[in-house]
Amino acid sequence: MKTKQTIMAAIIAVMLTTTFAQDSATEQLLIGRWATHIGGYSCVLTFQPGGLVTVDREPNNPGRWSIKDHFVVMEWRMMEHGHKTWESFDLPLNPQGTHGRSWSGRPVIASKITDGATESMQQPISQPNPSVSNPGSNSGNQVEQLQIFKKLLDQGLISKELYDQKVKAIIDGM
Repeated sequence: MKTKQTIMAAIIAVMLTTTFAQDSATEQLLIGRWATHIGGYSCVLTFQPGGLVTVDREPNNPGRWSIKDHFVVMEWRMMEHGHKTWESFDLPLNPQGTHGRSWSGRPVIASKITDGATESMQQPISQPNPSVSNPGSNSGNQVEQLQIFKKLLDQGLISKELYDQKVKAIIDGM
């Protein structure tokens, strides 16, 4: 009987240690700024140690983030149409393109903003960008943008999927 209890205690200890190590690694990757697209809305989320998350466009609506099951969940103070608002990122996180979902059913995609890359380069594809979506913009600017996105892809700062979306948006805007 004692041996069975000892073995169970050891198994539980290993499970807790593994979960803690995974959560710690996730938190380490999460901390920082993420260019985020939620349906037709784009913003930069800033994750801080201890569970605070802020939105660049809504400084008066800070939220809390936590790791739950296989997700990072962001819960916001603000209600929308009587509903508590939240977004989530699927785990494991991918700094080049993490997917998730929103309380409203809208898809979420986010990429971590890293040193050496500007926010505008890492904004998700649906972020309105006058030089991309404006048919009147000059083609030189579009070629320059294609080169920038190719460089980001080559450096591993954006995913192939995000690169393809950016290219399509630029071409569609010509």
